[in-house]
Amino acid sequence: MPDTVSPSLWRQARLCAKDGLYEVVPGIYQVRGYDLSNVSVIEGDTGVIVIDPLTCSENAKAALALYGSCGASGPSWPRSTPTRTSTTSVAARGS
Repeated sequence: MPDTVSPSLWRQARLCAKDGLYEVVPGIYQVRGYDLSNVSVIEGDTGVIVIDPLTCSENAKAALALYGSCGASGPSWPRSTPTRTSTTSVAARGS
């Protein structure tokens, strides 16, 4: 780490550089690295809530495609039981 960089900002930059689908807690996921912000998805009994749909529709579509390709549930995807490990990457771009 360069001496001129705040340690907390350096840590945040390193976390943001790891793109993919992450499970925050059971039923709450984040797609990271597809845009300036992260998109969060909350799974419910009747569908999903998407928080922060990113800055353009192309990035949002790619993020939701990654979410859907991992067996995620919601109105556009078949209901299934996700098999994911908390705090680890579920999938990386290009997986």
